Amino acid sequence: MESEIEEVLRELKLSSQDLRIELMENGIASKNYHIRSNDEEFLIKLDSRGVREHQLDLSARNCAQKAGVSVPKTLSITSCSSSILEFINGDDFNYLGENVSLLAKTQASLHNVTPPPFVRKSVYSDITIDRDLTLAIDNKYPLKVVNIYDVLYKAPENIISPLFQCGNLTHCDLKPDNILKYKGSVTLLDWEKSCSCSREMDLILALMFLIADNQNIDERLKIFCNAYLNEIDGFLNSELILDALKYVPLVFLFRDAGLAISKSEQRRVEYVDFFVYPMLVSWYENGCEEKIRNYLL
Repeated sequence: MESEIEEVLRELKLSSQDLRIELMENGIASKNYHIRSNDEEFLIKLDSRGVREHQLDLSARNCAQKAGVSVPKTLSITSCSSSILEFINGDDFNYLGENVSLLAKTQASLHNVTPPPFVRKSVYSDITIDRDLTLAIDNKYPLKVVNIYDVLYKAPENIISPLFQCGNLTHCDLKPDNILKYKGSVTLLDWEKSCSCSREMDLILALMFLIADNQNIDERLKIFCNAYLNEIDGFLNSELILDALKYVPLVFLFRDAGLAISKSEQRRVEYVDFFVYPMLVSWYENGCEEKIRNYLL
């Protein structure tokens, strides 16, 4: 067994000989272990981000839970950069039936919360839109209907920066892999990208995942937007939504593709090539910007 998980188990005063340990499908930056014994069951999320980041994840989960959002309970955080979480035996999430409206209502509940100061700032706010890197991404991931360099590098700072301003509790990674259907509601997992930023940005990120498989786009967008608007407190900033529709998909590509190009990590490159880039193609070729504008504004 890997020394990392052995170290966690020693801190928990557990012996691997008494446990059933299953390495689950990993995230890009973490390893997840399903731990079972005769009388307990839990999940170990292990990564190299540091204890402080796990504490920030916990702050966001606690804040979400107070808003009525279902999240895994945190049992402890270890000194070797891992979170010990409740294991939830839920069903895989898909965008069928009532699930789309359930997810929209859950996200609106998050966005109705003003997070405390110890929730992290936007994970996207530290992106430096470098000219050479932007051109490299444009060459590697060309889009037929939009030039990434023209949109991102030439965008005035006063247009993009409001998207990252603190204000609402956001998850920023609401894809099906991070959602479980459990006891008639949705449970949100993997809070590594959670932060305080604009609800408009988080909303567009969720809608990007909603259309990623290129199926039933019109129906899904309509159901999601209507359910979200019925639950959200106050009004969406229409000008910010228009900016978000234009810039957030490319900021998302820029962040992940930029990491792929600069770090040359094979798995991350594959993630961009086979997930992020097709999602961007689906977004632009299906005219999602115009459709969402009609449903939200």
